[in-house]
Amino acid sequence: MDPMLILNTWLIKKYARQDLISSGFNSEDFLINRMKHLFNEIFKDKKILITGSNGFIGGALVRFLINATNANVIGISKGECRTRSNPRFQYEDIDISHKEAVKFIVNQTQPDVIVHCAAISQVDECEKYPEKCSKINIEG
Repeated sequence: MDPMLILNTWLIKKYARQDLISSGFNSEDFLINRMKHLFNEIFKDKKILITGSNGFIGGALVRFLINATNANVIGISKGECRTRSNPRFQYEDIDISHKEAVKFIVNQTQPDVIVHCAAISQVDECEKYPEKCSKINIEG
């Protein structure tokens, strides 16, 4: 069974009254708003460091945390920042394979949570450069 369906059903049973559902209650909107509330409670006043913040998953996570929580987010990635300016977002142009630079940022920012989203996702590149891929995807 789909985990989102299970979560959606659980949230509706736990937090919604039956009369709301029968009167046209939108469970998807309810789920989104409830998840934003839960994430805001979990990450309230936290600093979250995200590696790979310019990537597909890391970038989506940065945008979600900025829009749905009051967390302060630190993004680490290579190249120019792809996230719109926000007072709760700090970007660092760092190659995560440079351990000393990463250690410096971690020590400087003191994050409560670190989420490793940096990766080489192209299969051909991973097959061609397995050591580089391992260094970034696994050791990060």
